[in-house]
Amino acid sequence: MFNSRLMTSYFPVLKSRASEDWKTMSAEKNTKQRSLSLKRPLTPKKQIIQSKQDTPPKVTEKSESVQEVVDLISDSEDEGTPPKRQNVTLPREAPVYIEDEEDLDLFRTPKTRDSPQVSQNTTQSSDDFKQTVSPVNLSSQSAESIVCNVSPSDMIWVSPKTPSKSPKTPSKSPSTPSSRPKYFSPTKKRSITKKSPVKRKLSLPFSSSQGSSSENKPDDKTFFLLDIVQKFLGTESLKCLLDEESQTLLNHFVFLENVGMRLVCRLYWYQHRWYNADEVVKITVVDDLQEIIKSLVDCGFIILSKSEGKSIMELDEYLKILKKPVIDEICKKLKIKITNKKSAIESLKSFCKQAPISNFFTKEKTTNRTRVMDLLQSTAGICYKLSDLARTTLNSLYVLMYLGMDFNIIREKKLELMLLHDKTKAETFPVSKDMVVDNASVVFQDKDEFYRYLQAYRLYEDYVIKSDENDANESCAAIIRQAYKLYQEIDDKQMQRYQSLPVWLRRYTAALAYIKIMADGVQVLKRLNSDEHLFAIEILDLLISQTKFRTHKKALWYVEKSLILQRYLKNCEKSARVLIEGFESDMPEQLKDALRPRARLLANQKNIELDETLRDDLRRWAATHEILEASLPCAHIKKQPMDNLNMRGKLKFKEHTPNGKAILSVENACLLHYISNGDFTHGEHWEGSIAVTIFTLLFFDIIYTPPRGVTGVFLTPYQRYPLDMFCESFYTNRKEAIDERLRFIEEGTLEDVLEMMKKCWDERPESELSDIRRKSQGMEWESVSQVTSCLSPRGAAALCGRLARNYAYCHSGFPDLTLWNIHTNKVKFLEVKSDSDKPSIKQLQWLQYLLDNGIDAGFCYVGAKTTRCKARASDPDNLP
Repeated sequence: MFNSRLMTSYFPVLKSRASEDWKTMSAEKNTKQRSLSLKRPLTPKKQIIQSKQDTPPKVTEKSESVQEVVDLISDSEDEGTPPKRQNVTLPREAPVYIEDEEDLDLFRTPKTRDSPQVSQNTTQSSDDFKQTVSPVNLSSQSAESIVCNVSPSDMIWVSPKTPSKSPKTPSKSPSTPSSRPKYFSPTKKRSITKKSPVKRKLSLPFSSSQGSSSENKPDDKTFFLLDIVQKFLGTESLKCLLDEESQTLLNHFVFLENVGMRLVCRLYWYQHRWYNADEVVKITVVDDLQEIIKSLVDCGFIILSKSEGKSIMELDEYLKILKKPVIDEICKKLKIKITNKKSAIESLKSFCKQAPISNFFTKEKTTNRTRVMDLLQSTAGICYKLSDLARTTLNSLYVLMYLGMDFNIIREKKLELMLLHDKTKAETFPVSKDMVVDNASVVFQDKDEFYRYLQAYRLYEDYVIKSDENDANESCAAIIRQAYKLYQEIDDKQMQRYQSLPVWLRRYTAALAYIKIMADGVQVLKRLNSDEHLFAIEILDLLISQTKFRTHKKALWYVEKSLILQRYLKNCEKSARVLIEGFESDMPEQLKDALRPRARLLANQKNIELDETLRDDLRRWAATHEILEASLPCAHIKKQPMDNLNMRGKLKFKEHTPNGKAILSVENACLLHYISNGDFTHGEHWEGSIAVTIFTLLFFDIIYTPPRGVTGVFLTPYQRYPLDMFCESFYTNRKEAIDERLRFIEEGTLEDVLEMMKKCWDERPESELSDIRRKSQGMEWESVSQVTSCLSPRGAAALCGRLARNYAYCHSGFPDLTLWNIHTNKVKFLEVKSDSDKPSIKQLQWLQYLLDNGIDAGFCYVGAKTTRCKARASDPDNLP
């Protein structure tokens, strides 16, 4: 039943509660409106600093006429209760940063200005405000709610935290093909992408202040040139090797300003062509270009494009230095339509050959060349080039002062790079800089002899360049005939002078340069007609008859002569007699081994007319001291190689390795086979690197110390080897020291040998250019010491003895693989061959020498048909 009395008492209570709810809602609405008013305008982006539990404060920036609100909400207060406000205007100062720390001060007020702004409601200073607002501990559970009025200019800016790692730049999609051209590298046996030229940093200012700071001291490249000029002028024995003009020019060079020296040095190493004023300024920063150029012209270092008012430059030289926009502008003036620079050059050359329309009226026979040359001359301005005298003088100076160094470095213009690498210890040389070395005066006795050497080697360079070109056999043949003629023109006095030099210094004679051209040219003459074949025989007769130059090649010359007589001139009898003549000569027996395969082939060939007596003589000489491949131990590994459709490069084998399937070379497939069988614990494809490394470690001091009483072994500190290293004189010049060291190694203990090797390994820098292989070349000390331990001192002495007695011949041909077992101290050297490979004479000699000295060695044939070759041992079970 409805109770009206209860209803009468209930409605006042309900009304009272509704009134309270309405007041609360009004307060929330006002607060919400105030918050919305604070959020306008929406741009720029605002920031709000709000403290939450267990989270660092977040600071947000506001735009103009916006107040900053800091709410510290307490759990003990109702959410609808309006917070108590304190209006404070912060002074305008430098930005304040809030750090993320455990105890965080909300505000670090900067130093107050002289006239700080204070709001009307509060005159409290910043210091008072800091006392009122205590630091907030983020770990506490309660906080106060504070609202601060902050003017837009007094914002607290928060610097964003710099990330510890920079964001990665998105890389180019790997599927996108490269637009740069590629070329096939015969050395690396793969396609190489051509490197883009390094762009000059145009952002760097080229001001006169920068140039003036570097003018006080020459740069490294200029210093290198200045150093050898001063050494040359200070050595009387060298000054007589250059003519008077060159000496005068070098005397002027010393007194040039540093900027002038730098310009001469750059022009020499740069491309030999004309340079305009803008390019000269780019080469070297100079305040007064005309003054520097005038001094260089007066001294004879530089020539100008204008001489007596006329230009000495040709059309091609102008077109080479002008950029495409300039050439386009010239073509536009001449009303020539073009598409690119190449077409523009061709159009200009064609336009020069055409007759102008004025010839129709003047009846003259002229062309447009004069008009074009005038345009090019006015556009390019005065150009500069290094004079021929300066270039010839500097070239002769570099050859003279760096004699003994690899000449390819100078020819390829890598000398400055080499010197910089040596200075920065990136690539050093084993010759001590403190050691007193000889100079070129021990080789050349006068300037005529030196200039004859330069002339001969310029001819050799021309031959090398021509031989690399396609269809250049006729050009090479002309150079070969010229070298043959010049060699015969050498008089007896000059030849006696050349022959009186030590063997290792004869390389710096004109006679040797001509012999190198003729010896290399035999292969070119074989590709030409029969007249050239007869000329090749004449050259080989000359080479065989002389006994002072490149005698280690004499066996190969006999073989070539025999081959040409049989194959090209169809004279088998003379071919056989040439081989017999070689066997009967005084050549060393190891050189005669190169004649034996040819003699056996000629004696057993049935389709030629050859006397039986000559056949028997050839068989007898071929069987003497012959090393047969079938007589050496071998192993056969049956594996099917991958398809080689291109028929280029070595065979590859697909193998299962612990890391999965892999494609391996024939050497690595053999290596995997032996390691997997457990016969050996380690193995590497080092070839001769291990032998020369052990030899160099044990004989380093003997190699790089000048022998007593011998001159001309070291001519410059920038030598990788002593000059007699690759001739028989290396052993004869150091016979006593080498024999004593070999006795010490053979009779000493393993600990003494390893200690000597370890000392040299640690003392020599890793960047040194010697025969000590390092980690970058796949060899570490641990491996070297283990192989030496397995060899024993006696084996190491045998290995080093053959290299020391004839390093030039024996440093190549060593077996491919080195296998060793650290538990059993067993070591093996294997020469790996595929189905169609044949060993060289040097490889057979090395295997026989190792076996004769008790060192395990042999062949390993890998392939599907390893027994097809008759020269091999056919028994697959004949394991080494």
